[in-house]
Amino acid sequence: MNCWKLFLLGVAAGILLLVVMGTGYQWAGTPGFCGACHSMERVHRTWHASTHKQFACIECHLPNGNFAESFLYKAKAGLRDVRDEFGRNYQVVTPLSSEAHQILQNNCLRCHSSSVGDTRMTKGEAQCTTCHRELVHGRGEPKGVLQK
Repeated sequence: MNCWKLFLLGVAAGILLLVVMGTGYQWAGTPGFCGACHSMERVHRTWHASTHKQFACIECHLPNGNFAESFLYKAKAGLRDVRDEFGRNYQVVTPLSSEAHQILQNNCLRCHSSSVGDTRMTKGEAQCTTCHRELVHGRGEPKGVLQK
């Protein structure tokens, strides 16, 4: 095989790999993908019944803007979720890390900045989830570890 054929084969393989990875990345950000796990059934169901059902999970739960930051956070959170799912160690109500709280706060303000104007929310003195924790994913859920 001459060098050009080998080069073109490498380019074609690279393009195919990028298409597969890009498609997988997009698919892994859909509500159907997020709701497919046993541990996310309730979360998916409550989201689907909420006033935010037009937004994909990643629009609230991933950093907005920098693709590299979003990709790395998604990979880290996804690996944790897979570990907990297969280890059957998934909390009924998943506690948010301080990083996840900040991402959520930033995304709330990104969409609702005109609603909160010049309030304690925009000054960083209060968190949206303090009052609106159950807005999308329901309230009164039991605590503990999921058992199937």
